[in-house]
Amino acid sequence: MIRPRLRIVSAVAAVALAVGVALFGHARVAARHRDAKVDARTAAAPAASPVPPETFQAPELRFGDRWTIVVRSALPDAPGAWQPDEAWQFAVTGVRDDQSIVEARRLGTRNEPPVTLLLDPHTGTMLRSRVVVPSNYGPKMIDERYDAGTPCVSQLSPVPFDRPAFPLALPARSTPPKWEECTEIAYERTRTPRSGGVAFSGRTVQRVYRSDAKAGAQVMARGARSAGGASPLKGMPATPHCRVEIVGPRGETVEQLWAARIPWPVYSGSATKRCWLVNFTRAATEG
Repeated sequence: MIRPRLRIVSAVAAVALAVGVALFGHARVAARHRDAKVDARTAAAPAASPVPPETFQAPELRFGDRWTIVVRSALPDAPGAWQPDEAWQFAVTGVRDDQSIVEARRLGTRNEPPVTLLLDPHTGTMLRSRVVVPSNYGPKMIDERYDAGTPCVSQLSPVPFDRPAFPLALPARSTPPKWEECTEIAYERTRTPRSGGVAFSGRTVQRVYRSDAKAGAQVMARGARSAGGASPLKGMPATPHCRVEIVGPRGETVEQLWAARIPWPVYSGSATKRCWLVNFTRAATEG
């Protein structure tokens, strides 16, 4: 009787073992199915797209646009000796597919040749300038070309036309605003003289800061105080949206304030120049 009992017990154990294996197999299959569903949902979830950086772009020039600036100049050899303010008027005299033409004249003069500027009609960067300056042998034309998409630092001009490279990359917003944060881009330029000779390279750095009415007013007040007097304007023609610093190859630095919907800086300052935008008149669109 002992052997039959052992056989019965062995049979029952075998059945239990088979049932356990089957249940374990079903559990593993179910677990894999659940993992597959989780993986499918994870793969189907769209990845978060990066937020593009905010930029500032000066508006395109229109034929007939006009604006007036006040310029305060210091003698190059005596930066502390500031001359009386002068008013200059700019006018867009031509617009083509490849360039916009701007002429600047000193108010109250008719016989002086204008300062002529050629700008990219789409990006707003400076392409070429023609400036007539006095010399020992009579008036001399300085014809300067600039690389497209690079900042421009004007030289030997009675009215400055320094201009950054657009669009301007703005720093990220913060609360409260941090006016000292900026974006910085360096531009390398190699030039070869037209008459031959050794080519030379230069590095220009452009920094862009955010600004508002209060921060812009402080910049303008500081510029006026360091130029021997008060600002010629009681206020600003527009609220600055950003502040730009351009550092040229020789270390010359230009500081500007730019406002929306105005193609010229509302303020510009360098070691020997201070400029304030007085007004801007937008030409009407055709049609």
